[in-house]
Amino acid sequence: MKIRKKVQVNLKESLEDLIYNIKSLPGNKVLTLAYYGGTFEVELEEFGKLSLPQSFLVRMDAALRDGGGMIIRQILPTEVEITSPTGLKRIVQETKVYGIAMGKKIWKLMSKEEIREAKCRDPKTGQLSSPGPGVFFGEIQKVKPD
Repeated sequence: MKIRKKVQVNLKESLEDLIYNIKSLPGNKVLTLAYYGGTFEVELEEFGKLSLPQSFLVRMDAALRDGGGMIIRQILPTEVEITSPTGLKRIVQETKVYGIAMGKKIWKLMSKEEIREAKCRDPKTGQLSSPGPGVFFGEIQKVKPD
């Protein structure tokens, strides 16, 4: 009989590692957290607000325990011109989108393909749509705090 070794996961350390990895992305970011309690959004400015509001941290903690996900939109310093169907032209910031799956006290970085699938697949038709101009999908390179 094989005995499995139970791995103890520290929720506080897991949350701290996740926050460190999010903050390691340069530039302004918009974080959208979804979990059983709803969807919540917060902006992180590179040279402004460097800490997350306590209410958002509490919700991240719940998502890590009970399951949820987070989309991170990193605002890039480059712009792209888009034209609306009516011919109106405007400039928008390019955005890189990252995803994180959470649950059972752990978090997992999503691949570009998983994020594209989650953001662009129509749940009714199953069709994959375009993410829109200036939107790219990225993968966070996991880093450990010093």
